[in-house]
Amino acid sequence: MSEVTPFDRVDAVVVGAGPAGLEAAAALASGGVDVLVLERFPDPGDNSVCGEMIPSPRSAREVYGPDPPLDDVYSEFRGEILLNETRYLDVRVGRKAYLIPFESWVIDRSAFLREMAERALEAGARLITRAPVLGVAMREGVEVSFSSRGSTHLLSAGWLLAADGIPSTVARGIGRPPLPRNPADFALAVNVRVEGSMYPEDSVLMDFRPGVAPGGYAWIIPRGGGSANVGLGVRASELDRVDVVEALAGYIRSSPFLKVAKIVGDVRGKLIPVSGLRRDLQIGKVLFVGDSAWTCHPVNGGGIVPAMVSGRLAAEAVVTGSDYSSLLEGRLGRMLRTALAYRRLADRFLFRRGLATLFSLLLTRGLVERAILSKGGLLSRLVELAAAPGPTGRGST
Repeated sequence: MSEVTPFDRVDAVVVGAGPAGLEAAAALASGGVDVLVLERFPDPGDNSVCGEMIPSPRSAREVYGPDPPLDDVYSEFRGEILLNETRYLDVRVGRKAYLIPFESWVIDRSAFLREMAERALEAGARLITRAPVLGVAMREGVEVSFSSRGSTHLLSAGWLLAADGIPSTVARGIGRPPLPRNPADFALAVNVRVEGSMYPEDSVLMDFRPGVAPGGYAWIIPRGGGSANVGLGVRASELDRVDVVEALAGYIRSSPFLKVAKIVGDVRGKLIPVSGLRRDLQIGKVLFVGDSAWTCHPVNGGGIVPAMVSGRLAAEAVVTGSDYSSLLEGRLGRMLRTALAYRRLADRFLFRRGLATLFSLLLTRGLVERAILSKGGLLSRLVELAAAPGPTGRGST
């Protein structure tokens, strides 16, 4: 075992250099906070597993409402980072197809994370890569042990922002659930890049047809010039009967849009929470952000924008002394609860053997659009009543 050596004390340590962690680090440093980011991979963006699609600013306001700090977040998607702009969601459910007007941006996530890291460093943050966290202890502040360059270091911090995804090493270290307890509340998503896609580049395909991706959906997201991200997500509760990588290979082989497409790079996968916000967003001086806070959209799994919003709000809480749980719940909570209700409705009917075909025939365009946009109102309340209590409800924390 390597010797444990003391490290600098910092005001705040951020674990994970993804969208949430880097957004938080830049905002903290800009607010005069001495912040250190620990990233286990060699470079931010090295392990990007993502369809790389985000809603356009207009669509984001439809989904998230006017309250989240979206103007600041969207100012960062510029230049060569923006690869393609799409106009429609092509949603396939059973034998039906719905072309939903919905503007989206497709970004180069790896390049974006590298630029975010540079911005955080320019603001005064420090970043250590190849530095996996080994343990966390809560005392007067927070103590973090991590590995770097063959040695184990001990770091003291006033605050810890956990942006390490799921399963969260930080959560496990302080005795909290590292991921939702119910396996229906998180999914394994796999993605690969292809060249030679023939899918229309003004649309994004979301394929919910039975048998494609149990408890989830498959996607084709055009990056421009025939390049596309192709992937699927399968709920963890279905993984004992589905080989996700083989399911993706079969989807690529069978798709008429990918007949001449060539796979470039490796298939990559990650776990995605689809449970709505975790209840324990803050434990003492530990704040959960991004996927670690379970901010992903429960219907489509989208996580970049809500992750950045959570990172910015966590930094605001540290700098101003505001209550982080209240800030995040106020900005994202209602939308995520509405989306979760629609997801539970799909769990109860769309993803049930024997009911999927009938439900898809009864499904309306309006309901599909409301689920995509997470629209509230009377219909969403009826959806909540129809969907709960369900067999795939939100995992407890």
